[in-house]
Amino acid sequence: MSDDSTDQTSDNVQKAADNKFEIITKYIASGTLIVLSTIFYFGSDRSVGPMIICAVMAIVGSVLLVVGPAKWLINLIAGKVVITPMKVNKSPIPLKGIPKIRVKAPPPDLEKRRSYGASKSVPKTESRLVELPDYSAIPSTDPTVPTYVINEECEIVDWNNAFALAFDNSMEGHRGTPILEWVYRLDNWKEVIDHGEALFSMPSLPPYDCEDILYTSESFGLLRVKKHAYHIPTSTEGQYDGWIVVLDVEFADETNRLLYLERCFDLVQMDLLWSDYALSYDAVLTASDTYPKLLRLMIGEDKIDDFHLKPIAAGAKVLDLGAGTGNLTEMLAKPDDGRTIVAIENNRLMFDLMRRKLKRIGDKVLRSDTSGPGVVTVREHATKLEGLDADFFDVVIANNTLYLLEDPVGLLSECARVLKPGGEIRISGPKKDTNLNQLFGRIRADLTGKNQFKHLQQHYEKVKRINERRLAPNLYRWDVSDVTSLLKEAGFDEIGPTTTRAYAGQAMIVVARTSSNNVDA
Repeated sequence: MSDDSTDQTSDNVQKAADNKFEIITKYIASGTLIVLSTIFYFGSDRSVGPMIICAVMAIVGSVLLVVGPAKWLINLIAGKVVITPMKVNKSPIPLKGIPKIRVKAPPPDLEKRRSYGASKSVPKTESRLVELPDYSAIPSTDPTVPTYVINEECEIVDWNNAFALAFDNSMEGHRGTPILEWVYRLDNWKEVIDHGEALFSMPSLPPYDCEDILYTSESFGLLRVKKHAYHIPTSTEGQYDGWIVVLDVEFADETNRLLYLERCFDLVQMDLLWSDYALSYDAVLTASDTYPKLLRLMIGEDKIDDFHLKPIAAGAKVLDLGAGTGNLTEMLAKPDDGRTIVAIENNRLMFDLMRRKLKRIGDKVLRSDTSGPGVVTVREHATKLEGLDADFFDVVIANNTLYLLEDPVGLLSECARVLKPGGEIRISGPKKDTNLNQLFGRIRADLTGKNQFKHLQQHYEKVKRINERRLAPNLYRWDVSDVTSLLKEAGFDEIGPTTTRAYAGQAMIVVARTSSNNVDA
């Protein structure tokens, strides 16, 4: 701030103080005169002289009392007075990125443990990437209680955020695999397998089972766990669909327990935020022209000036990371194009909205594996891609996803692993100079031009508010050079093309490719 502006501010402050002093002085004087005139009136002999003095004092006091408000009203009408509204604190509330859950390496003797499990009479099936039932009713009202679900074949099919956090995300990418894959990572794995063999040797399985588990977490140290497993009954007496397993965790020290609770609440709050966001942003953005144009740019069906990506080929294998409500996946899933798409999204509401959209395209769009054209939807965090084969995908798309991650290089390294040699990753996201006012001004103009703004105004304002107050601290992390450095660190060789003019000029797109040295000529 310049010295002149500082002096001007000081003068304005002084004038304001002088005005307040003048007003207060007038009110004191007027009040004093009115009080004195009243006392003089009742204390005098009511002769002409004292009455004149009393009247003058009362008139002067009344004039002083009225002239201040009258002068303020005249100035207000003339525009010389501005009424300043009460200030409301609208400072951004930082949204923490997806917590970087430490990933514990598998035990060095994992194959030995698997051999031991294979020799026992416990349920086991081959690991596979399949579409599984979505058990939406996790049996705990407390989101800090680790919980998971296994089906009747003892394959783990669902779990909550608390389970992923406490057990180092150990089952991410292993949905649909035998629960033994998790057991092998426990400290007392052998005792747990022996307990399972005894359980499944019974003539009929009990409706409830309990056992002790020991696990050393990378983040929270030694965990002593009491496992409570409950049957999921069917309508047929004596039959069940699987087990709901609730884990009662005891931490070795109070510090780790409190740290766990804090991080668990962060995960829950973020998950609820995205659910709330999804209800409004889908309606607003898809009704605009600006957002669909960004999606078309990403799949090579639109251009900005000289920036134009190659269209994603028919029959290509595509990974959509952080697929959200499935708008981009829906564009790619044209039945006649024969693409195989894996769409990953962890938020349950967004995942459900995506599947509903895809079902409207046709009965055969959703599929349970990647052996043919269609879409496999996978509900998990886009932080690691275990369970996906190496050298499988032609294209990976991360649309408005990367900027929320605490370990972007880790995910990009996984993308390089699952891409074929010469495969391509396309990244879009905000940039350091993103201007939300310009972006939402353009979206509002789109909606107004279609006579949709009034109908969608409440949703529009919610989306804008969440971006300004919750997402803003994450929006300005990188520019093109920063993303380029992340890609190179993750193993991508060729960078480009790039643009900073996407999404009404408020987003960048960066493209990179893996090495093609191993591609057959």
